[in-house]
Amino acid sequence: MQTSLVPLRNWFAQHDRRTLPEGVRPACVLVALWPGANGWQVVFTRRSERLNTHPGEISFPGGRIEPGELRPEDTALREAEEELGLAAAHVDVIGCLDDVSTLKAVRITPVVAVIPAAYPFAIQHDEVAEVFSVPWRTFLDPAQRQETWWSRDAGTPARQIIFYQAGPHLIWGATARIIDTWVSALTAQGRQGAEVLQMLSGG
Repeated sequence: MQTSLVPLRNWFAQHDRRTLPEGVRPACVLVALWPGANGWQVVFTRRSERLNTHPGEISFPGGRIEPGELRPEDTALREAEEELGLAAAHVDVIGCLDDVSTLKAVRITPVVAVIPAAYPFAIQHDEVAEVFSVPWRTFLDPAQRQETWWSRDAGTPARQIIFYQAGPHLIWGATARIIDTWVSALTAQGRQGAEVLQMLSGG
């Protein structure tokens, strides 16, 4: 076990994650981390403008669970290889975060993993326009986080929308909620959570 990853592994071993009902359409994403000079980096993609759903938006690599995929990491790793050329042999899966849901009732299970620094991605351009990384510490800066309440129509309950401004990229929707939920869980969990926050921030 890499010594630098001990706090992260210990946190996931203790984390009682929230799961959503099986009836919701399931999908999985890969929250890939790699070590940088000033703390850990989080890998994101910008979706191709050619896609019919969410074109141009910032996301994690991922997609719907396919038949025969029994674990969240099976789906997340397959999708990451298809979209980014990220070989499963180069991925160290750490654990799963709380499920989140989308407005279209898709249940997303985020899978956190560590990959080698500055990985030589091979982008599938039909799906991905760009792959980039953001320092983890960005998501701890209150100046980078915004929130608002939004409702599709007068008869629909308002929903909290989280935004993060990461350089030129606006991260929002389910992608932002995955990060925000994780930050909240770590912040609320005393010394163990603080150790992970310090580790990821390069402190």
